[in-house]
Amino acid sequence: MTRWQVELLGEAYDLEELPYFFATGEICCLAEDGTFFLIAQAFEGQQEPSQVHAMAESLVDDITGAMATHIGRYPRPRVGPVHERGTDGQTKKHYFLKAERSTVYSRSSLGAAPDGPTYPQLFIRAGQRSQHLRHAMLIWADPNRTWPRLYRILEEVQQHLGTDPYRRSLCAKSEQKRFERTANSAEVAGKDARHALGRNEPPTNPMTLEEAVHFVGSVLQGAVKLESQRGTA
Repeated sequence: MTRWQVELLGEAYDLEELPYFFATGEICCLAEDGTFFLIAQAFEGQQEPSQVHAMAESLVDDITGAMATHIGRYPRPRVGPVHERGTDGQTKKHYFLKAERSTVYSRSSLGAAPDGPTYPQLFIRAGQRSQHLRHAMLIWADPNRTWPRLYRILEEVQQHLGTDPYRRSLCAKSEQKRFERTANSAEVAGKDARHALGRNEPPTNPMTLEEAVHFVGSVLQGAVKLESQRGTA
């Protein structure tokens, strides 16, 4: 039976986190002689390397979203060659061209991989059960966090919950309303506001974009953790 492994490209410092958080499970990352690979149960039975490559792109999106939700920011790894390992022990490498992008963030070093599912693994499962949470995490993973994107994330969380986040104790009602009024006010949010000048009065203590990023990130993480707990109950 053919065994598929997909090479992951990027800064080694970032890639080293993946075998820690995805040591086992349906989606697994491992390092061999300084090369990082993605292995997934979904690859099994696939006949064409192009199919595996397309699946890997989608899985890397989910991994990036889950990692960013867990630790705040995480640069998306690039999907590299697909390694096809046959029953005869021979390996073929299939290359797919794509534009490259690299971003580096600083984080603390990691110890031994934990036992049991990690938060990023649980977050991916939560996203598999809820398309609203998956879309929210994918938007969050993009480092370009504007007012409209932050508001979209909040709306995806609301759709998933079926109610306002504050009603599920994910935030204070006053903070949610403060965020919404700021995001809707062109007087504060500027050209990234969701509405025209003069349409919505800003709050007396409007949020800064930095505060809004922190608020939405906290709400998103809380919602994903709730879904994770529901799935393991």
